[in-house]
Amino acid sequence: MFHVKHISIGQIGEDAGKFYLEKKGFNIIVRNYKKKYGEIDIIAQLDKTIHYVEVKTLVIKMDNVSRETLSIKGLLPEDNLTKSKLAKFKKIVQMFHVKHFTTDYECELDLLSIYLFYKNNFNKDFINKIIDNSLNFNSIVENHDFIIGIKFITKIS
Repeated sequence: MFHVKHISIGQIGEDAGKFYLEKKGFNIIVRNYKKKYGEIDIIAQLDKTIHYVEVKTLVIKMDNVSRETLSIKGLLPEDNLTKSKLAKFKKIVQMFHVKHFTTDYECELDLLSIYLFYKNNFNKDFINKIIDNSLNFNSIVENHDFIIGIKFITKIS
């Protein structure tokens, strides 16, 4: 994993994830809730369910970016959600949910797995292009410079 000056890969993934959830009808309540014992990337509501979303992003530079790129085996952003990270995630979710919501709201832990394949320079203009395009995507955005793939995994345990 690498970082673009002033903008992290995680932040790009979280921005794309936020737009994806909004497109699906979720109301974003909080982003980047942090405590000393953990972090929640996105807290969102859909109907009477509060979704606590962990976002994992994988970025790969490719010479030829095409839809077939998405079939690369063994590269799964969700593999970065280790048992230890999941345990911390569950702890902070439980504490947040009990403090801020009544029992009328269900609690769900979700994962957004985001793939970003690109072939040209990874800079601020490129990032803005990704975010602009992500407003319109369902699960895959493709153009000649990049592909974003998103997998929404609900009810992780």
